[in-house]
Formats: sequence, structure tokens, C-alpha cells
Amino acid sequence: MDALTERLEVPVSPNTVHLLRPEARRRGVPVAHVVREAIDLLLEQDRRVRLRAAEALFQVGAPVADWDQMRREIEEALITADTGFGAVPGIRRTDPSMFPIDRAPGDAE
Repeated sequence: MDALTERLEVPVSPNTVHLLRPEARRRGVPVAHVVREAIDLLLEQDRRVRLRAAEALFQVGAPVADWDQMRREIEEALITADTGFGAVPGIRRTDPSMFPIDRAPGDAE
């Protein structure tokens, strides 16, 4: 467990306090302990949900091209979005120079 060196003030409703105090008493721990456990549980559940979503995406088995080909496809899609159906003449929705993609994700800058 990490050292408890940081303080956080979180206003809660009277009803939340009404629920927290008996739970802490029942378990024989301070209310702060129950709150920390609830936060840890929420963060862990969120991490698990995101991990399952990523695993599901990997299960799709979608083809992945090399980075140069993917970059070209992204740039072409940006250009098509600006000139295709629904485009307003003279107005670019995106400027590809605003989103430089001349290196692979994860490459050092």
C-alpha cells in the first residue's frame, strides 16, 4: 500500500455521511478508510472495464498496415472529409498540418 501522504477534501452530502458512518463502525475502521477503499474499488473497476474493452478490440483481428501506409490512409481520409459529401466550399474542417503524423505512435519525439 502506498504511504498516505496526500490530503484530499471532498464535500459529500449528509446522506452519504449517514451511510458511511455506520459502515465504518460496523467494520471497525475510520470513515476515511471506507472512502479510500471505495475510491480504490472504483478505479480498479474502471481499469478492468477499459482492459476488457481493449482485449475485445484485439479479438476483432482487424488488419493493420505498416505505419507509412496507415499515415497515408489517415491523410487521405482527412482530405476526403474536407472535399467530400457535405463539405463547405472554401472551408476546411481540418488542416492536416495541425495534426502531424510523421512518426509512428510511441516513437520518441
